[in-house]
Amino acid sequence: MLNVKSWEDADTAARRIWALEREIEKKENAAKEKIDKIKQTLKEDTAPLQKESQDLTDAIADFFFANEGDRDEKTKGQKTLTHAKLSSRDTTNYRYPSPLQKVIDKCKKLGLSQFIRVKEEVNKERISAEATPDQLKALGIKKETVSTVHLEPL
Repeated sequence: MLNVKSWEDADTAARRIWALEREIEKKENAAKEKIDKIKQTLKEDTAPLQKESQDLTDAIADFFFANEGDRDEKTKGQKTLTHAKLSSRDTTNYRYPSPLQKVIDKCKKLGLSQFIRVKEEVNKERISAEATPDQLKALGIKKETVSTVHLEPL
């Protein structure tokens, strides 16, 4: 660790910090570029495999639904094959208009406030600005002041 004993030492150390930060950023960017290239190559290389897998899955699903009579009622419509167990499940999806504020406004207008969730959270800004020491103590909040040095490049 460098021993800072003067303002000149501090300035020299700050200059070195910025040089190190630039070098770190260059290395991070180079790594991100390599990762992006690898991801793109992987995506391109596996695209035909993904498509074939999805096409086969879709074909099995089409066959499964077209042949409901061949499935065992004891297993609730499942079909066990050598390499897979097939079953179906119904799911319900809701498509909300965007932005959701429209739904909130309509709920308020129609008196359907039970469909609006209100999130409670601590107002930290107001506590730090207005709370007395006794109030802080009652709330179990400890006020601490920490001095730190901030470096800004010039």
